[in-house]
Amino acid sequence: MAMDVPTPRHNDGRASSSLSTFDCYYEFILKQVLVRMFLASQVMDLSSETRFTGLSLMHRYAREFYTLLERREKNTGDLSKQDDQIKNHLGQVAAACIFLGCKMAEEPRRIRDVINLSHVLSFSSWEDVATDEVPLSIGECAVPPPLNERYWKRKEEIVSIEQHALRTIHFNTIVDHPYRCILLVMETLCFGKGEDETQKWLLSPEHSQKIILRSWRIINEVSLDASGDVLEIPVMTMSSSAISIASEGGLVYDATSDCDGQAIPLPDFWWRAIDVQTDELYRAKRVMRKLISS
Repeated sequence: MAMDVPTPRHNDGRASSSLSTFDCYYEFILKQVLVRMFLASQVMDLSSETRFTGLSLMHRYAREFYTLLERREKNTGDLSKQDDQIKNHLGQVAAACIFLGCKMAEEPRRIRDVINLSHVLSFSSWEDVATDEVPLSIGECAVPPPLNERYWKRKEEIVSIEQHALRTIHFNTIVDHPYRCILLVMETLCFGKGEDETQKWLLSPEHSQKIILRSWRIINEVSLDASGDVLEIPVMTMSSSAISIASEGGLVYDATSDCDGQAIPLPDFWWRAIDVQTDELYRAKRVMRKLISS
């Protein structure tokens, strides 16, 4: 069964000529893995914050692992023969990051569920057919893996890889969550998402909800970018940038989403009230717009 899922554009805003052949392929592998992690999180009914935690941990690991591969390339001069090994390794780490993210966010899931989904969604094997013009399609296996000796060994591997991933990212498991931050900003600035009925809100409930949902979709999409550049932006700046882009309208979402493109005006330079620098916000918006533009 082929499963089409909403994915970020394959062009991450950088000129392809500035990336080596291996750089491009590494980013392609990582995008495939990140999208599968996103879909697996949806199937497991994980919260947005738990999903974001797992993706953030995977991004951190991928950067450290890439540095290791760069050093290896300098020594060997060729990594092309290791493509399948890299694909398989990142797929295994992705499963471990989902499992670890569930524990860090205190939303535990059984390791069996993670193994089954990593198998069904082919975390470590797929056909390299996606292009800028053709949407990424995930082939779904018909049945979960059989309960044989390999299955039980896989359970042990997940725990071992989890420890390996933690050491690789230097046990940096702290993740700031933009979804929660977006809600806090909307309420703090009286943009219409609060419980206090005596408070005078600047937006109608409908407009407030539109901005929040648009902002969350923006965060969803940029979190799947293989470069991970947006995740390096401070969470308050990232969240404010998402709100600012969402309020401007004009974005195209899938057919089930808010796609009227309506702009929802906000006060001028509202982000200064929460100590977000204008130049930092504009810089973050440029990066994020490149990732979500058609």
